Amino acid sequence: MNVSKFFKKFLDISYQRYQKIKIERRFPFLHNSSQKFKEMTASIKPQYEEYIREVFTPDMAVSLRTAVFLRVFCEGLKPKRILDLGSGFSSFVLRTYAATQNDVVVCSIDDSPEWLDRTRIYLASHNLSTERLILWSQFEQYSFDRFDFILYDLGNMNLRKDSLHLVLKIGEEKGVILLDDMHKASYEQYVHNCLKHYSYCYFDLKLYTLDEFGRYCGLISDIHKNSNK
Repeated sequence: MNVSKFFKKFLDISYQRYQKIKIERRFPFLHNSSQKFKEMTASIKPQYEEYIREVFTPDMAVSLRTAVFLRVFCEGLKPKRILDLGSGFSSFVLRTYAATQNDVVVCSIDDSPEWLDRTRIYLASHNLSTERLILWSQFEQYSFDRFDFILYDLGNMNLRKDSLHLVLKIGEEKGVILLDDMHKASYEQYVHNCLKHYSYCYFDLKLYTLDEFGRYCGLISDIHKNSNK
């Protein structure tokens, strides 16, 4: 390894360690959670392997590491109103979580009628709720309280960019948004450009969610509209 590659790797490792410290300060339930992640991986992996074998390819489905983070994070945060933007295996994870809790509502949204039907069939095959599976084009017709947890993995990247401002509006000010595909530099920059008029905390989740395709998530919390802008 040449000097420049070594230095770059050193900086990346240092940055990820800093991100880990930062997110554990904001969400203390993530501190010393490695055993929890191992146990949840063992629990979810059989269903995930079934999903990528029978329903969707692994390069297009949410990654196993992101699915595990999603479940561990929800168990720690305990959100009550969850918006699942981009149905699929994430819908299975979130509705499995909801089935263990009281008064948790999950709304799963997709821009594809065909894909929403696939999700409905998969959820039913695992005896999970198929309520509130809604097309994106119809979502604005529904009246919901603001959501305290949002997974944002909707459609293609153009749709995701076009819809980000709306998503920021329907999240609670103290809520959390988990964004997939933040490995795409142009998308990450777009997200931060959209947040210029907000106060917020951003966390890079590469240590928790990096997969074999180079994909990883980011997390936004404490989103407040700046009154002077």
